[in-house]
Amino acid sequence: MAINKLGLQLPTTIMLDVGDLRNMDASSVDFKELIIRLTQFISNMATVVNLKETAIYDTNEFKTNKMYFPDAGLTSQSSKTPIRRESARTVVVFPSLASATLNQMPHNIPFNSAYTATVVSAAATDTTNLRYYPLPWAAVTGGSDASLNYNISLWVDGTNVNIHNNTHARATCSAIVVIEYLKF
Repeated sequence: MAINKLGLQLPTTIMLDVGDLRNMDASSVDFKELIIRLTQFISNMATVVNLKETAIYDTNEFKTNKMYFPDAGLTSQSSKTPIRRESARTVVVFPSLASATLNQMPHNIPFNSAYTATVVSAAATDTTNLRYYPLPWAAVTGGSDASLNYNISLWVDGTNVNIHNNTHARATCSAIVVIEYLKF
């Protein structure tokens, strides 16, 4: 198993140089070496699988398997042991975005001072005009929507996901918001 800039990788073939297994004596050194190598390979495989990010986006809290650095506030004098912190993910769906108003949807995350957000990302989909907007979004000079003079802001508070659709009719838009966070 190798951990490097390319990620967590396992070899695709097992190199076991132990001879013919059918004639192997269970008390032989070769058989014991085979058991040790197989045990190590299975252990490496379990480690790699457990450390890979889980790409499930659900509307209920889901552990991502992303691991963040230990809490920077912990020192050698702290009673807690510094350990990596696991990220959780929740998805919030807005079936439509009302224009010129604040759109709110509860996220059902029990945020408090022990939580830290790591990712808040979203996209809006206009199925009528076949346009797709990253959120937040602002009209820019020269773009096809530049004459519309509007923006869509996105933020999360302790209770809701908030999308403010500033003065533009986007009733045909829906949005999907992804929130990832750490619990201390």
